[in-house]
Amino acid sequence: MDTIFWAFVASFCALALFVEASRIVVALFLSGQRLRHYLFVLLPLTVSTVSFLITLNVLIKWQAMYESLVPGLHISPNVYHAYIAKLSAFSSTCQQQVVITLVALALTIFLERDLLPSGTALLTVGRARDRFLAGQVPLSRRYL
Repeated sequence: MDTIFWAFVASFCALALFVEASRIVVALFLSGQRLRHYLFVLLPLTVSTVSFLITLNVLIKWQAMYESLVPGLHISPNVYHAYIAKLSAFSSTCQQQVVITLVALALTIFLERDLLPSGTALLTVGRARDRFLAGQVPLSRRYL
């Protein structure tokens, strides 16, 4: 049960990081930032994708291990200890992914201050977005 819990937490951390990355892409697009600022989005997207894939791999291996046990079959202590060792390895893998994803999320939020406009500039981004969506004024783009 511990493995399932940590896989659940790791997948939600990956989802939170992915949502943060998509929010950054929208803010960069609407504020008309330079193209090199879009490279910053690769960090959260990469960590989010890798974390989700590792969590999915752990769950697939856990399910294969769980299904390999035949109900009613006597398990020797050696098999039992090997089974517990694999489960603890799966749990520790998911725990490491949670830590890596949370560190990437904190780093993303910390570095986000330099890339996105702050304070009253966010209000102008909202107004520019509304005008852009209404088709009145195209966003000005600054390239490199």
